[in-house]
Amino acid sequence: MNCLIESPTMTLSKQLERIVWQCALDAKLTLKTNAVVQISSKETFITIQLSVEEAMRDSPSWCLACRLACFCPSSRVSIIISASEYLQGYTKEQFIEPQAV
Repeated sequence: MNCLIESPTMTLSKQLERIVWQCALDAKLTLKTNAVVQISSKETFITIQLSVEEAMRDSPSWCLACRLACFCPSSRVSIIISASEYLQGYTKEQFIEPQAV
């Protein structure tokens, strides 16, 4: 599980990173954080990136997102579920027009 933290300043990013780390610890989750500065925006974003397996089995990951929304009310908190590993080997046409069985 990964977490991307974007904010206008590195100081704010680091503060948010500490909050994310503590909430993940409380939820007994292991996650990697990446704090970056996004100069073009005055908003802060916290994005949790999950695999399909993590999303399906882990209610703690959803609880983490809720906790972060409570502790960081001025940040936009979101979850992205990546299914890219499941889509390898499929062609573009198979996604657009499913083949008849």
